[in-house]
Amino acid sequence: ELDIARLFAAPDQSWVIPGVIAADGLTLLGGTSGDGKTFLAMYTAVCAALGVSWFERPATAPVRTLLLLLEGAAADNRRRLGLLAAGFGLTLHDLAGKVDLYPAEQAFRSDDPDSMADLIRKIKALGHKFVVIDNLTNARAISDENSSANLGAALKPLASLAHGDGVGILLIHHANARGELRGSSAIRQHAAV
Repeated sequence: ELDIARLFAAPDQSWVIPGVIAADGLTLLGGTSGDGKTFLAMYTAVCAALGVSWFERPATAPVRTLLLLLEGAAADNRRRLGLLAAGFGLTLHDLAGKVDLYPAEQAFRSDDPDSMADLIRKIKALGHKFVVIDNLTNARAISDENSSANLGAALKPLASLAHGDGVGILLIHHANARGELRGSSAIRQHAAV
């Protein structure tokens, strides 16, 4: 049936962060090196996990969150998460069971079917509804980010996870010196920028 009225029967969009991160979408956070992308993403993860407001956006129900921190030292990531927890009057221990960390010793590559299958198993086992991946460059095996096919091979499995399994994904990517996202236009085809 081609009737536009079918759209009115569709459920309303659900959100991890209202109007910013869809509960079933792939959202891209881009910026130049050193501008705070990781800290903002961690803050977003903690807000989502606690079900508290995010800047001016209203709170939503808490969702279990998974952080894939694919760059940076573990001690620095612990320091940042500890500061964020303290900002909410909590400790890192208080975030246990709300925010999980993907094992640092386990490489993740979204363009590797075995790696994606392992990620999906972890998400389903623990009930994650929000995943933060820092960053696209480290989350793929094929390094040519100017190739639409190579970048698409890395992004398509993440978009399928988001849309097919109802998982909100925030993916960090780097910008070039002009402030434009690096790489192929495939990024915009698969993610909300």
